[in-house]
Amino acid sequence: MPAVSEVGLPAAWEDDFQYRPTNHHYCYGLIRLFLELVLRAATSLGAASEAMKVMRPFVSWCGAMPTADCGQLWIMRIGLYEVTRPKEFTDDRVWIVDHTVQIGTTKCLLSVSVRLSWWRERRGPLAHQDLEVLALDPVEKSDGQIVHKQLEETAAAVGVPRAIVSDHGSDIKRGIEAFQVDHPETKGLYDIAHKLAILVKQELESDGVWAEYLKHIGQAKQCLQQTSLAFLTPSTPRNKARYMNLEKLVSWGTRTLAYLD
Repeated sequence: MPAVSEVGLPAAWEDDFQYRPTNHHYCYGLIRLFLELVLRAATSLGAASEAMKVMRPFVSWCGAMPTADCGQLWIMRIGLYEVTRPKEFTDDRVWIVDHTVQIGTTKCLLSVSVRLSWWRERRGPLAHQDLEVLALDPVEKSDGQIVHKQLEETAAAVGVPRAIVSDHGSDIKRGIEAFQVDHPETKGLYDIAHKLAILVKQELESDGVWAEYLKHIGQAKQCLQQTSLAFLTPSTPRNKARYMNLEKLVSWGTRTLAYLD
């Protein structure tokens, strides 16, 4: 095997390509590359695997490249570690809770958090890597009582939060309200995206101009989609979370007016 420095890899990565975890086929370097592609570059599992094959001539001594299934197992192991590892017990967290999309009969209540002491120093928008996973609780049925029980279990493990941010879905809202009875120091906060969507909905649903605009969008879609002006065809308004996804509808009107001008 050639010296790693001969192929120009960063010095910090040299040991990664010379050693591999016990009972693993791939070296630390290949594992790290795959994870960087998926977690930092937002590459799909399949695309990450294909990209690794493109890189193979530059790290030929490493042998075969990992498959998408292999990479998925690495990511699942990291996720399992993040969920189950011990968390510091503290009282300066803000939780963000929401239900995952239901698959089959099961959905999960996901609770993540950020430390206020850390965020006050950083003072910027949060990214995924800034959040700490506190709990991932699968259930087949959820109501306010079940959510309350889940929140209490998480608080017993990591401490009572300063605030809980949610989309105010009915069962989550009732669960937070029940939690606040025993923990009045905890604030229940609306997440900004859903709160703004509700305000926009209240503003637009009573606006006759907006209703007329939506009517014209529907008519334009039917008239344009099989013509030479098909590139002006508007997007179909979403049935779910419509008022959180108005950008495309408004942008269509702006672009169409610019074209007509």
